[in-house]
Amino acid sequence: MKLLHLSIALFSLSVVLLYATERNQSVSTIPNTSNAQDFVQPTIPSHTTTQPPLVTAQGVYIVDTATQTVLYQKDAEKRLAPASTTKMMTALIASEVYDPNMIVTVPFFTVDGQKMKVFAGERISVESLLYGTLVDSANDAAEVFSRIYPGGREAFISYMNTKAKALGMMNTTFQNPTGLDDPLHESTAHDMAILGGEIMRQPALRQIVGTTSASVTSANGKFTHYFKATNMLLTTVPGVEGIKTGWTEAAHENLVTYVNRDHHPIIIALLGSDDRFGETKSLIEWIYGSTAW
Repeated sequence: MKLLHLSIALFSLSVVLLYATERNQSVSTIPNTSNAQDFVQPTIPSHTTTQPPLVTAQGVYIVDTATQTVLYQKDAEKRLAPASTTKMMTALIASEVYDPNMIVTVPFFTVDGQKMKVFAGERISVESLLYGTLVDSANDAAEVFSRIYPGGREAFISYMNTKAKALGMMNTTFQNPTGLDDPLHESTAHDMAILGGEIMRQPALRQIVGTTSASVTSANGKFTHYFKATNMLLTTVPGVEGIKTGWTEAAHENLVTYVNRDHHPIIIALLGSDDRFGETKSLIEWIYGSTAW
């Protein structure tokens, strides 16, 4: 009996210690996005006294995805226009509900902004449209996914919002699949980091967002669409593997970035910037230069 009481006491003590440890950690809901082959036992990072660079971005959120540690944030819960970072959610849902090899017929519609120039009646694969959505940031590709969805475009947008809440994106509301300006279409740097982490958990999408250029053809092989990545950091900053750009007049410049140096993966979400690439690069160099792992 005494041994039983001692075992219960030791178990209770371990639970208390675990709870206390978890309470003292700075954590987020960003998924661990490390590749299995790159994984090393993570350690909790800590900052030196180095000050972060000044940025114009209205919302910033940086997280170490291996340990769930928030490295830096600036107005991370401020609701802002996400612009084309929205397309991460569009692509996430499309990859969930459609087979990548499925051939779809492009319906008739019009849309403003960036386009890969698919046309009504064109038959093209879901995978090709995913490349258009994430690499070229094509509004027409994103719209196709919403318009062929069972129940139609509004049902697709409704699912975008349902998925957002399921992922913990509690301050996000989508009104369209493209990110075009709408007063009610809004998100936060924190929520976009969550979404970026989810994208990087999906092998097929992870490969797409790391693509610098691509060409896709229609199902009959008669039409080819060429595009280059809108993310300039993919080819200029070591360790950058994706994820998604965004810009509109209302949103200014947005960028969600996944970086992995020396087995220390981070996600940086930057919304409402005047220089998304320059500011993200500065934040990357600051994080890796001033953080001890």
